[in-house]
Amino acid sequence: MEILPIVSIMRLSLLTFIALSILRIGKFLSTSKYSKGVRGLGGPKQIISELTIRGIPFIHSRFFRVMPAAYTLLVMYHATFFAILFFYPAHVSFICRALGLSYTSPLQLSPVFWDILTIANMVCIIAITLRGIIGKIRKTVVGYFKTPFDILNYAILILIPLTGYIAAHNASEIFLNIHIVLSCIYIAFLPYTPVFHAILGFIARGIKGWRLGW
Repeated sequence: MEILPIVSIMRLSLLTFIALSILRIGKFLSTSKYSKGVRGLGGPKQIISELTIRGIPFIHSRFFRVMPAAYTLLVMYHATFFAILFFYPAHVSFICRALGLSYTSPLQLSPVFWDILTIANMVCIIAITLRGIIGKIRKTVVGYFKTPFDILNYAILILIPLTGYIAAHNASEIFLNIHIVLSCIYIAFLPYTPVFHAILGFIARGIKGWRLGW
């Protein structure tokens, strides 16, 4: 597949993302999920306080004290995800192409560094998924796999870095195209995935509304 169709697919996925985001946020604000937030604790304030209790990010979070292993995996997953997405040279180049921007080369780091980040990202999301499956079976974890779509969500989150890693070490374009298409599909429908709580959290009326927004 040539670059032009792929870039067009990326642009279409971004437009779909924007349209579905507007619908998702509008629906969220019009339902009880929004109104059930704890009054007096705005979304951003509550999120920041959860992450920076006593002025030290993450370590003194209430979530870290209650679930240290799970919380550490979540933090590592988010950190590696955003680092790879916004700083990996191939990603930066592709995003610039899709947005019609001039490409500025980011920091040139060793391929080994990106391999380590990608492997760490895959390990984290697989561990999070297994925790959800085991918790669902034992009924000790809530919020995971409420619908069949949730299974597809985590499967794609695992396949995206896996196909990207294989593409980086394989001359064939098959895995690269799969990686890009999966990423575009996920971006397009992201407003209706659990990941969208990162945006809903900033308009929820507190941490309870944030969780309900998942």
